[in-house]
Amino acid sequence: LVGTYAAATAATATEPAKPATVTFTNGETAADKKIEIVVALDNIGNDAPEKWTPVTETGSHTYFYYNNDVEEGDSTSKLVDSVKLADATEKTAYLAFDFDLSVLLDSIQVTMDESGKENLPMNQPWTPGATGTATVTDGEITSISWT
Repeated sequence: LVGTYAAATAATATEPAKPATVTFTNGETAADKKIEIVVALDNIGNDAPEKWTPVTETGSHTYFYYNNDVEEGDSTSKLVDSVKLADATEKTAYLAFDFDLSVLLDSIQVTMDESGKENLPMNQPWTPGATGTATVTDGEITSISWT
């Protein structure tokens, strides 16, 4: 299945707000064979102090990074809110159906300098061609961004 990322949209006078999603399809166009799975995402580009941010490589994949470091024993805010079969998927498109969502996880180790302040090692690109920046306040990383 191939997934396509769609950013969240704000409500308008005629349309309700929509969450950020990744929609997976089986490549079929005929309504009786097309399967779509919609993964609703959360904490994407919102005003929360810790959130997930999408980075899309030109004509390629969308990756998500967490905008803060994760301390020992902590967890991130959730990324996947829900997974559902799209309403337009017809029962004739499948006999039985299983869906496993596998997440590719990658991380970059935060380092400490000689005075105990956290650093993000910029010599380890997270995704090909990405440039990372870390904001450090009182020796603690408070924000990370990748472009």
